[in-house]
Amino acid sequence: KKYRDTGFKVWFLSEWILVANGTMLAVFLAVMLGTSIYLFQNNVISVGVIVMVIAILSKLIEYT
Repeated sequence: KKYRDTGFKVWFLSEWILVANGTMLAVFLAVMLGTSIYLFQNNVISVGVIVMVIAILSKLIEYT
């Protein structure tokens, strides 16, 4: 029983770690995309940079 309870606690904690990881990833993606669009609107970066950021973000999503 002790091992089962310990295993359940470890599983529960790992699920919350995955939730935190997904939340941080979503915030990071939103900030990166929002910043690149903001800089594009102010003519600081070009469309190519936005395409590069989207490509990098899509690879980041693919690896998680």
